[in-house]
Amino acid sequence: MIPETLVRPRTHLQKENKMNDSTPTTPPPSSKGLYLAYLGIGSLYLLVKVGFVLSGYLHLGAIAHGAVPAVCTMLAAGLALQQSARGTVAQRLQHLLIALPLLVFGITPLFMYLKQGSARWLTQGRLPVLVLYECMAALQLLLALRAGAVRQNRQ
Repeated sequence: MIPETLVRPRTHLQKENKMNDSTPTTPPPSSKGLYLAYLGIGSLYLLVKVGFVLSGYLHLGAIAHGAVPAVCTMLAAGLALQQSARGTVAQRLQHLLIALPLLVFGITPLFMYLKQGSARWLTQGRLPVLVLYECMAALQLLLALRAGAVRQNRQ
């Protein structure tokens, strides 16, 4: 005599195992939350510069330099949030969300070097700013890649 479980089709067994599985499952992340986190990190570009200026490490003009990546990334994330609310995010915008942190990776050290010169570019509090900017850009890049993966999985 053949046991009943061997006679059932495999798909039925898979469904039954999933229903009996008591391990908690985490819901897939929403792209809205990822875009909000991207937006929050974008605002940190400016807040980090303001903090360093207020503590005396950087000059007042450094706030304007921090505003450029802040405004660019916040605008792109805002557009992505609007399109996400409608249910679609354009592939070009998704590519822009990936490209902006890559630009911060490349342009920030180069700009600091050209602005301060070879002898002073990582002195007087500039190294922590560079490290923070690079870490924020890495987080934004990961968030943009994850949001792109979520978007592709839903299509």
